[in-house]
Amino acid sequence: MSLRRLVPSAVRRHPAWRTASRLHHEGWFTAGRRVRVWRRILASTPTVTDPVASGTPVEVHLMCYRLDHLAAIWALKSFYRAAGARLPLVIHLQGHTPARVRRRLEHHFPAARVISQHEADREVEAALTKLRLHRLCRTRRNNPMIMKLTDFVLIGSSVHVLALDSDVLFFERPHELLQAGTDPMRETVFMHDLASSYNVSDTEAREQFGITLVPRINCGVMLFARGADVAGLGSKRGRNGHLPARALSPVVRKRWRTRRRGDAALRGRQPLPLHKGRRRAAH
Repeated sequence: MSLRRLVPSAVRRHPAWRTASRLHHEGWFTAGRRVRVWRRILASTPTVTDPVASGTPVEVHLMCYRLDHLAAIWALKSFYRAAGARLPLVIHLQGHTPARVRRRLEHHFPAARVISQHEADREVEAALTKLRLHRLCRTRRNNPMIMKLTDFVLIGSSVHVLALDSDVLFFERPHELLQAGTDPMRETVFMHDLASSYNVSDTEAREQFGITLVPRINCGVMLFARGADVAGLGSKRGRNGHLPARALSPVVRKRWRTRRRGDAALRGRQPLPLHKGRRRAAH
């Protein structure tokens, strides 16, 4: 019988147990190397960004939680170092977050808006209720993935939103991405993926939702206009019956999670800002 089955479910839900299980699955040697990388990240200097609501056309939004906030700091610092930009930053915290996590984020990004789960729930649910999107409001409470669709649109004031995942690292200046954010947007820009990973087939999407799926889209990097039709999220059928989008050139690389032992740093390939040398794009 496995150890997991011997341990009561209440213990398995405790954060200490989850951390120990993660370390056991990852491997102690790999975890030790990861901790050394985290220390370097925490020792790096704060990143200066423009304040939110400063009138810039693009805001950067990132959603993270207790266990991946250090990866989020690394991802954001690699972006700002590679991009050479000071775009306003909004960091969304999911679930219960210890005070030290918020302090770290506010230290490394002093001009950013760091919004807790409670603050986001109050602001977003009020907006959805005002729009009479009660079903979407209930779905958001039960499915954290929906928060990325609703919260990034409803929280903030910029014309465009650049959404980043916490496991995306930048190796070169993303010229195409930065240029797209300043031009009038006719389409949503996504990160290019190796394969499509939708949880519905093309046929199901067309027949049940009237949507034509764009292949090989990865939401690790998204650039979209804030004027997106939020009400459309509350209905079964898309507003236009299709999703206008294009894939971004591969100037970014999405890391596999540490438990799969694929961290860029653990393979000796370190992106900005932890490496001072010039790095080429990861293809």
